[in-house]
Amino acid sequence: MNKKILITLRNIDEYICGSDFYVSKNMILSPIVKDCLKERDIKLSYSEAKENKEISLENRIKIILEKEFNVVEKEKVNKIIKIIEEMVKNGN
Repeated sequence: MNKKILITLRNIDEYICGSDFYVSKNMILSPIVKDCLKERDIKLSYSEAKENKEISLENRIKIILEKEFNVVEKEKVNKIIKIIEEMVKNGN
């Protein structure tokens, strides 16, 4: 039996990836959570491939830059992403 996860306004940010919210079969979303996502212009995605947390490196970097470092300027974000992707590619 799969344990259900109740998504609330308190834990909603843990499941947002960039401008997407990946909904898995074990999630319960209340109407207020759906309204909040809509207000924040975050798209609900019901893709099963994302259930396994297959979030791209680019989106992970964007999330970290925004949440941890408050970096949201597209130009800066894209520059940092390029640097990190190059480092990962080269094994640094």
